[in-house]
Amino acid sequence: MSDEQKMMDKVKEDINEDLIIKAIMLEYPEIYNMLEFTEYTIKEKLEKNAWWYQNFRLLSIREKRKLSQLNIIYDEYVGKLYHKLRFENDINISKVEATNFYIPADEKVVELKKLMMKQSIRVETFDAIKDAFKQQGYNMTQFIKNLDL
Repeated sequence: MSDEQKMMDKVKEDINEDLIIKAIMLEYPEIYNMLEFTEYTIKEKLEKNAWWYQNFRLLSIREKRKLSQLNIIYDEYVGKLYHKLRFENDINISKVEATNFYIPADEKVVELKKLMMKQSIRVETFDAIKDAFKQQGYNMTQFIKNLDL
């Protein structure tokens, strides 16, 4: 196995998008049922659709806030690390060396980036669910109009 393949396998292991999405779907198992409708269930689904849309809009906002907090933690840590490397170090390290070599190799920086990636996946998943409920409202409205024809 090549080094490149080993790295990709490590990425898939560390940041498994499918597992993150599956965990969200396990938290909200009724999503699939709520996103399907027939002429017999459309009235109930229309009544609940706005609530579901609003619920996932708020969940999306909450997850985005967590991502912003992670970004703040990351920026703060990188700033302190940069200062430590450049000015509190016995070795004279240039700006380019610090930003291009030392900071990206720092274990906490790597861990924070992984957390940020996982949180980004959560944000994108909640956004997709929210958008699906928004689209479903439109689809159900069109379905009813087509029934009236």
